[in-house]
Amino acid sequence: MGNSFAPLSPSPSPDPPSSPGSPVGAPAAAGGPPYGGMVLTASTKLTAHERRFLQLLDNWDEVSRANPAQAKQMVRHMPDRLRPAAWRRITGSLDLEMKNAGAYQFLLTKSNPPSEALILKDINRTLPSERFFAEGMRGQTSLYNILKAYSVHRPRLGYCQGMSYLAAQLLLFLEEEEAFWMLVKIMKDHSLQGFFIEGVPLLKLCLYCLDRLIEIQLPHLFSHFKSCGVTPLLFASQWFPTVYTYNIPLGVSVHIWDVFFVEGLQWLFKVALAILRLNQDQLLTMDFEAVVEHLKSVVRRLDPGMLIKVADTMDMVTPQRLVELKQEFKHPKTDSL
Repeated sequence: MGNSFAPLSPSPSPDPPSSPGSPVGAPAAAGGPPYGGMVLTASTKLTAHERRFLQLLDNWDEVSRANPAQAKQMVRHMPDRLRPAAWRRITGSLDLEMKNAGAYQFLLTKSNPPSEALILKDINRTLPSERFFAEGMRGQTSLYNILKAYSVHRPRLGYCQGMSYLAAQLLLFLEEEEAFWMLVKIMKDHSLQGFFIEGVPLLKLCLYCLDRLIEIQLPHLFSHFKSCGVTPLLFASQWFPTVYTYNIPLGVSVHIWDVFFVEGLQWLFKVALAILRLNQDQLLTMDFEAVVEHLKSVVRRLDPGMLIKVADTMDMVTPQRLVELKQEFKHPKTDSL
């Protein structure tokens, strides 16, 4: 697979078929999202892969229902130039936006002072490597608007630290209002609110499940972690709530998101296990501090093609297994005297 970490540059000709190792895509025209794809017209030149992908995307509901395996392969080979349109179609955010015409503009007229103060603190430190979100750039304004509108839309939840990474990732590919409705959609459909509500119940559940999955899928590494006091809280507590956008290059995280929109939380566990599996040999030689530091730094050097390939081999992660682990978490066994 090719390296995804080279600087992105404009591409005047149609891109080759995208793979998990390919670049994110060419920056969009001035005024649009940095990686906003393309506007299709009668004169647009498409590759054979892009034409085939569009045909399947136009029938996404039928494809995803009748042939889930084909749908899962589609998102693993998403053409870069079609990613924004594909994300909106696959998540259903396009339909949600159309059904709520004018609602986003209305939300922007309202206020949520407690959340707005927190948002202002966070936007300067969200995806700092992306120039689009530099101080004074349009990206910061759009990021503030989306997060403020969401806090008004969900006043009981409001704004919590970490949400800004989700919104920022969307803004790199979508217009402001498009990004807002997709944020609304994925927060609800994939239960991401549970990472941010009081007590962070979803994060606690995910950390428990990940610990047990390491025990099942990577038993030697699990034993080593136990012997040196390493728990998933120390490395995965930022991976899951931000859907692998915190401290992870865009060329990696975008491919994780492609699959996440179809496979949901189950995919986040597979990615976590894949990161550990790819680094298992080194981790087994490290002590507590070295393990934690290694897992913080290695995510900046991941090869997306290899990551997706290894994640797909994590066959112990199944819907049924996650249901069982959820029951374990809710009803822990007590040691008998």
